[in-house]
Amino acid sequence: MLLVNGIPLVIGEYKSYLASSKDWREAVLQLHRYQRQAPLILASNVFCVAADEDEFRYGTVLFHDAGKEDIERHMDIWGRWLSLYPERKGYWNEPEADDPDDPLEVPVKGLLRLRPCHVLDFLQHFVVFETKKGRTTKKIARYQQFEAANDIVDRVVALYGRDADPQERTGLVWHTQGSGKTLTMVYTGHKLRRHPALGNPTVLIVVDRRDLKTQVGDDFDACDYPNVEKALGVEDLKRRLRTGWRGTLVTTIQSFQKMDDLEPIDRDDIICLVDECHRTQKSARGT
Repeated sequence: MLLVNGIPLVIGEYKSYLASSKDWREAVLQLHRYQRQAPLILASNVFCVAADEDEFRYGTVLFHDAGKEDIERHMDIWGRWLSLYPERKGYWNEPEADDPDDPLEVPVKGLLRLRPCHVLDFLQHFVVFETKKGRTTKKIARYQQFEAANDIVDRVVALYGRDADPQERTGLVWHTQGSGKTLTMVYTGHKLRRHPALGNPTVLIVVDRRDLKTQVGDDFDACDYPNVEKALGVEDLKRRLRTGWRGTLVTTIQSFQKMDDLEPIDRDDIICLVDECHRTQKSARGT
C-alpha cells in the first residue's frame, strides 16, 4: 500500500508461485474482495497493482457488487507499464533497466517511482470519470498516454515566452489504432489548462471532419472536462481568437481557410492539438 499523508492512494497485491501457485489474475480478484469487504480503503484509490513473479499489471476495480464473471471479463483492461519515463533516454519498446531480466523493475521505477509527487501528478491529471448512457467509468492513463501528455506539456512550458524556432514549437505523437488518442488529448488539455506556468491558456482541439468535432467534443464532455466548447463556425472561431477567449475549443481545420482578415495574434498561450494530423499538417499544408 502506498500512503500519501496517511491516505491510501495505491493498493497492490502480490502473488508468489512458490507460496500459493497463484498469478496476477488472482491478485485482481483479491483486490475486488477488498472492495466488497472494506470499501473505504479504496475510496481514495488512484489505481491498484496486481503482480506476480513474472507479471505486473495496474488498473482499477469495478463497482462493489461486480461478480467474478464481470471481473474476469475485464482482466484484459489491466495494463502493463513499459516506460521508464522520464528517465528513459530513447528506445523503441526496449526500456533501459539495471536488470533487464527482472520484469518488475521497469513498472516499479516507471509507474510508482516511490515518490509522492509522481502519484499525485497521476491523480490530478490522469484520472477521468467518463459518463455515457447513464454509466460512469473510471479511466486511468496507459503508459503511452502518460508519457505523450507529459512530453507535450514539458515542451510547451519550456518554450513559453521564448522566441523559439517554429519547428521547436511543433511535435508529432504517433498512435496505433485503439491506443486512446482522444483520451491522450483529454489528459494533455487538462494538464495544460491547470499548469501554473501557463496562466490561463487557450487549447484548440482541431479535427478535420464535422462528425469528429461532435464526437471529440462529446468525449471531452463525457469525461467532465471543464470549460470545453465547440466552435459554431468560422466567424465564431475568429471572434474568440480576436477577443482573447480562454478555455478549450473544439474546431475543424477547414475553419482556418478563411482567416485572411484576422490580425496576427501575439500570444504564446494558444496550444493546438491536431487530430489525424497526417492529413493536414505535412508538406505544403504544414503550419
